[in-house]
Amino acid sequence: MTDQDRVVILGMMRAILKENAPVIITHGTDTMVETGVYLQRGLPALRLPIVLTGPMTPLGSEGSDGLQNLTESLLAVQLLQAGVYVVMHGAVKSGWVSIPPLSPKTIPKSLDAPFLTSDKVQL
Repeated sequence: MTDQDRVVILGMMRAILKENAPVIITHGTDTMVETGVYLQRGLPALRLPIVLTGPMTPLGSEGSDGLQNLTESLLAVQLLQAGVYVVMHGAVKSGWVSIPPLSPKTIPKSLDAPFLTSDKVQL
């Protein structure tokens, strides 16, 4: 997941959220929190939940948790209040809510805008 990928995801979320439906994003676990922080900052007036989830062990591998995490996300996204969450292993996390939103001037409004690198945040 690159910084430019996050710009694309933010643009897609802005378009998809106009449909007034919650969203689940499957994501690699190494940078999932960075994407969550970026979405939280880029969507300060969020009215629906966005859930990020992914497997610690790749789907198709023995012992993969991918299907379980996706199933949990399908339930969680129907029950959660507006916000950005990580759902994995029977838990719902939102550890970046205390980070103040960025100024609208610093969030790209187009996919061609430069990306503002987020701080790394641990859940």
